[in-house]
Amino acid sequence: MVQAEADSVLYGLSVEAYQRLKAENPSLHQALLTCGDGRTAKRRKKSDRCVAPLEARERITQQRQSIPPIPPRCLMLPGHDP
Repeated sequence: MVQAEADSVLYGLSVEAYQRLKAENPSLHQALLTCGDGRTAKRRKKSDRCVAPLEARERITQQRQSIPPIPPRCLMLPGHDP
């Protein structure tokens, strides 16, 4: 299911209408594709900016978990052997 963040107007074409538009008016067809691509690119950039910090945090967490713990013997100060 797709849900808009705000009130939106959605236009659709049947396959037949789309094919007719493509055949009868190639320049309009290309303009519609270009407009759609531009809007998609803007949305992608916005979502990438939102997701990037979360991905970075996840990478850091995974890196920390992959570091083996320091054995207690290595933490002892010289001259303080038990």
